[in-house]
Amino acid sequence: MTPKPEQTMAGHIRVDAGELIRPCHSHPGQLKLPYRHYHHGIPGRPVGVFLGGGPGMSNLGFRPPKAWLEVMDLLVLEYRGVGRCQPALGSRFFREALEAPIPRLARAGTDALQARLQQGFEDLRHQGMVFSDFGLVAMADDIEALRMKLGLDSVMLIAHSFGTRIAQIMQTRHRTSVRASLLLSVNTPGGLIWYPDETRSVWRRWCDSAEARNTGLDTPVRKLLDTGWSRPGGWHDNDSRALMLAFFMSFNDASRLKAMKTLLAAHQSSSVAWWLMGKSFSLFTRFSFNWADFFVKGYLADADQQAVTLSDQQGLNALFQSPSALLFAGLDGFFATGGQREEQYPIDYQNTWLVTGEFDPSTPVERWPEAVPTSRRIMLPGAGHIEALSAARREGQAWLREMMGA
Repeated sequence: MTPKPEQTMAGHIRVDAGELIRPCHSHPGQLKLPYRHYHHGIPGRPVGVFLGGGPGMSNLGFRPPKAWLEVMDLLVLEYRGVGRCQPALGSRFFREALEAPIPRLARAGTDALQARLQQGFEDLRHQGMVFSDFGLVAMADDIEALRMKLGLDSVMLIAHSFGTRIAQIMQTRHRTSVRASLLLSVNTPGGLIWYPDETRSVWRRWCDSAEARNTGLDTPVRKLLDTGWSRPGGWHDNDSRALMLAFFMSFNDASRLKAMKTLLAAHQSSSVAWWLMGKSFSLFTRFSFNWADFFVKGYLADADQQAVTLSDQQGLNALFQSPSALLFAGLDGFFATGGQREEQYPIDYQNTWLVTGEFDPSTPVERWPEAVPTSRRIMLPGAGHIEALSAARREGQAWLREMMGA
């Protein structure tokens, strides 16, 4: 029996909290997905669906800006496998994999990590989880099921980062159900595998910026982009952890400079800040992601051995080496436990708008799909990954109005 939505009020906005129940192959045969519907109770208003980042992160905590709700109602549906979804994916082995020794950010020397990841996949199968239940197609179909449940006409998709992967499948599989899409920091197919050559391109662009010149970092960073990063003396496992954390910190404007300054200091001599960054990696693994969800969804979306090999090769002398070669080192264990990459779809980019930060190495503008007209591509000067969502909170109403009028 489907629970009735609970309604609260936020100013003149009604917030219906309900639950979408979806059949699945995993134990116990169904998934319970909470959702929130922010609306004015006025029939015929445009409706948007928000899809946040990840994988390994809940979607339900998003609160829409007031400016968005002035022009549309909004749906926020929890993602499968994470957050308040019942059941959620979980296994301690995935976090333990990331706490195993990391010789370098490369595939070589990752035997302990690979073994732990395979234990994680085996543990999930023992729990009765079927990996295909947690892929992009299933999550896109959840949105369509909720749209039909609520009796809505076509919706607008507002997505950030990994959420844009779900949006792209939704607008392709259910074209008539999607009016338009606003993709913030768009992650195109294959986009969970980062290529060091593209990362280098983003940082070279940054070296030409006023920020780089004003901080005096343009010249030393250019040198590292040419030679790669190393430490005085022997390489330590803690260096790999610090380098991984520095890579994630480099995604966003607020932490980009701190990451690069710390990295440069450690390149020249011993650095307490660098040592602390490496130690902080343990906190990052404990509190940042649901790693079972991260690896299952990431591998379902982009389990491509050739792409991982290319990323690994490009990372040999790269600034951040190859974080993706490390994170995707467990593919053999995934395949051995019945996992496989999802079917790939040619994406339909009709009525799609893109917004990406100029200095975003996670979802770089180098990967913008050519099918989207240049008039619908916005590059945010000086911005990183999260700043695309921040800009949408501030300026998104104008973008949404433009999409509605197209």
